Amino acid sequence: MTRLFIWMVIFIFPFLTVNCQEVHQTSVTKSEDNKTLSFVKKDGILKVNIDKNRSCLLADDAIAYETYVSPKATWIAVETQLLSNIQIIRLYKKNSDGCYKPLKSPLSVELWHTLTAKKGFSIDDVLHPRMQFLKWIDNEQILIALSGEIGNKAIDVNVSYDLRVFHID
Repeated sequence: MTRLFIWMVIFIFPFLTVNCQEVHQTSVTKSEDNKTLSFVKKDGILKVNIDKNRSCLLADDAIAYETYVSPKATWIAVETQLLSNIQIIRLYKKNSDGCYKPLKSPLSVELWHTLTAKKGFSIDDVLHPRMQFLKWIDNEQILIALSGEIGNKAIDVNVSYDLRVFHID
């Protein structure tokens, strides 16, 4: 029995360690237009490969990234976990050069300030603010969840955002 276990460890362990080292380093996403984008996530840096010779830096300030490409691959939503354990969504639009550039006004700031003004509390009072990407509604609309807490009260709101106007449910 012991010999069997040792042989299993000898033969299986190298495959497990190789697979573990490759997780979350590169991911490929296809849109409905069959445009393939590959992302490199390594050491806090997120890049999108545009073609064989070009890549664009999206972010370099987080410990984790999850990417969501719009149906026509003209937008990328990135769920970002910052070092302070704050989770936000960033949006990037494809420009005429084929690279993706961030929105001028960060989505996280805009949504949290609008929500706090509507609900009557201060953004400084929100503990553990988080944004979670839920889905692309269409090529220019997303659905995200805002969550956190104020005192003993939980915040749990779904927000649709359509690049020009957003609605808080």
